[in-house]
Formats: sequence, C-alpha cells, structure tokens
Amino acid sequence: MMFAFRRVALASALLVPAMLTAQGTGRLTGRLTGAVVDAETGAALSDVRIEIVGSPLQGSTAVDGRFNISAVPAGTIAIRAVRIGYAPKRISGIVIEAGGVAEQDLTLTSQTVELGEISVTAEVESGSVGSVLDEQRNSTGIINAVSAEQIARSPDGDAAAAVQRVSGVTVQDGRYVSVRGLGDRYTQASLNGARIPSPEPEKKVV
Repeated sequence: MMFAFRRVALASALLVPAMLTAQGTGRLTGRLTGAVVDAETGAALSDVRIEIVGSPLQGSTAVDGRFNISAVPAGTIAIRAVRIGYAPKRISGIVIEAGGVAEQDLTLTSQTVELGEISVTAEVESGSVGSVLDEQRNSTGIINAVSAEQIARSPDGDAAAAVQRVSGVTVQDGRYVSVRGLGDRYTQASLNGARIPSPEPEKKVV
C-alpha cells in the first residue's frame, strides 16, 4: 500500500509542470521560440521585435537571430515581426500547447524607407568678429578684414582711417589706398561684389 501511494504522489508531481498557469490568471501557458533571418542573404537578424498580437507580450532576437518568449497563453495565436529597414511581417495560426514549446521561424524582406524633405534655414551673421574670421578661414585666398563691430569700437571717424587697420594697407597722400606698397595697377576695390571705378582718369585707385 505504501509503494502504491508513493507512485500516485510521483505521478501527480510530474503533471504539475505541464499544468503551469500564468501568475494570477489561471490560464495555461507555453513557450514560443524561433529564428529570424534575411530573406535574401539568409543572415541572422538581431534586434527584431516579436510581438504577440492582441497581447502585451513581446521579445526580441539576439545576435544569432533567435528569440524566446515565455508565458504565452495556450491556444492559437498570431505574431508580428518588426525591424527598421525591413517590411513588417505577420504570421497567424501558431498553436501554443499548455506546458509545450512551439517553434516558428521567420524571414524578413528589406524595405527602403524614403524620408520626407527637411528644410533648414538660418540668417547669415555679418558684421561681427566671428563672421570675419569665418570668411578668412573659408576663403580660397589669403585675406585680411576689419568687421563692422571692430570699426564701431575704434575711434576712427571715416573709412579711410578704418581701412588702415587692415594689415598691409596704407593711405598715401591722404587719399590713395595702397596694399603692401604695390602700385595702383595691382589694386582693385569692390563694393558688395561690384567693382568700384577709379575717380582718377589716369590712375586705377580708390
């Protein structure tokens, strides 16, 4: 009698794992596993989100492309696989048995995502020391400049006095601009990109 009782107790203990239920829900559950690969190359895909449709349960694939979701309610379910750069995929009719393990592999097809046009606008900073330094740094040639901000802080009363603050520029005879001692034939002046004509009939100076 004692031996028969122990056999009944052992059989009951073996049935318990197969009758496990989700905590507090009273529903029988199972486990879902599988792998996700690229449809074209067959390479394993990591970071693929696997969602149980109609349930908050979800998981993600590891580096080897495999996933494992526990405590899936027993019955027939549908899953959805989502990953950036690939078209989402849904598979239904997966049967989950209580205490069992269901395996479902998937393949995802790459998908090109076209983003909308983005327009960025900004006002060009001018007249400041920073803008002058940017102009000198980005110029294809070697230039020196004095900004409006620097002129406003200086005691100069006119453009003739201010221009002499540029390295290598002098004013000869109180009226002619000379750059590094070069003659008028090597000097050219412009205003907002337009060349300034010389006021002298026989000299090309400003």
